[in-house]
Amino acid sequence: MEKERLKTLIESMGSGLLIFGREGTVNLQNGVFEKTFGFSSDSLIGKSIKEIGFPEEIEVLIEDVFLTEKVTERQIRRDESYFNVYGAPVIGRHGNWLGIIIVFHDITKLIRLEEVRKDFVANVSHELRTPITSIKGFTETLLDGAMNEPQLLKDFLEIIQKESDRLDVLIDDLLELSRIEREGFYLHYGSVHISDVIDDAMKIVSGPLDKKGMKIILEGQSRIGVEADKDRLIQVMVNLLINSINYSKEGTTIFITTSQTAKEVIIQVKDEGIGIKQDQLPRLFERFYRVDRGRSRESGGTGLGLAIVKHLIEAHAGKVTVESELGVGTAFTITLPKKAA
Repeated sequence: MEKERLKTLIESMGSGLLIFGREGTVNLQNGVFEKTFGFSSDSLIGKSIKEIGFPEEIEVLIEDVFLTEKVTERQIRRDESYFNVYGAPVIGRHGNWLGIIIVFHDITKLIRLEEVRKDFVANVSHELRTPITSIKGFTETLLDGAMNEPQLLKDFLEIIQKESDRLDVLIDDLLELSRIEREGFYLHYGSVHISDVIDDAMKIVSGPLDKKGMKIILEGQSRIGVEADKDRLIQVMVNLLINSINYSKEGTTIFITTSQTAKEVIIQVKDEGIGIKQDQLPRLFERFYRVDRGRSRESGGTGLGLAIVKHLIEAHAGKVTVESELGVGTAFTITLPKKAA
């Protein structure tokens, strides 16, 4: 029974485990270690450190534990993964030295989360700096005497107002994204017709649409019902339509196609815009990621719209995908369950 308990503990601990005997060869390895490093079952039993073929950093750590008989901890990288490697001597009941134990904690997710956090802070700082620098510069110029020239005063105040509006939109989007990602966020479910959502979204984007001489064509089934948060779906559609308008040439068309299966509702927003390179598609839903920074800034975009879309659709237990061809256009496809999750 004790043997079975120990075996269950070793196999269920969630981290890779290696035990070396006092002679310096492997006595035990668990399944997590085998899966992580690609070794077959018991393939290392009886092998020495050099025979295993570990990366140099791990070999050095193991040798340090053997030589010093002290606990050693180190962070290493292997391909795209990060591990916290912990080594400690195994001491018997009477103080005799029996060997060492090495534990491999996979910290890849933690490292990536930290990188995302750092990127987010850097991006927010960059996005805030641009309008603030502009406002500060024009204000100083006005105070230095430009305010005495009426036309210059008017031009500078209009620029300051534009940059202030941009700051306002950016902060609103940041707060919105923060609310959506918060643990207490919830949706107000109700019976919704997709056509009503699309109609409301089209009314909201009618100004930018008319300004660029663009039009929207509706295709597919007209009355499709779904259990969802109507206001949040309108927000999703507005963000997708604004994105299509910003990245399309004047006079082009946006196609909205709706369809359904027995359990799902499918909405596709397809434009005739500039398109996106294939290597950029995986990053499209990241915060602040822009395909064309100049055009996005010029249109007042914050780079957070698609991140908000992704979070809202996933909150509905749905998914959003994107397909694009450079110079041809981009298609966003939303799939939602008909019944509330």
